[in-house]
Amino acid sequence: SGNQVIGSKLEIRDEQGNVVDEWINNGNKHFAENLSENNSYTLYEIYAPDGYVLAKPIELVFKLEPALEVIIIMVFSK
Repeated sequence: SGNQVIGSKLEIRDEQGNVVDEWINNGNKHFAENLSENNSYTLYEIYAPDGYVLAKPIELVFKLEPALEVIIIMVFSK
């Protein structure tokens, strides 16, 4: 539907499967911390509220761009 799923729990894991960041989507922006440049991560939806299906994991590579200060990742329902 293109709407944010409020109440969903999300995790970012490193290549070894360690959780490096986690949060519950409250509709506000989330600023992920503890990400290292040029490393690969996977975004997982751990919990989806009633009526929603868990999203498939999304692979990410964090790259620091000199002119870019913030990277925003938004997960929407389908």
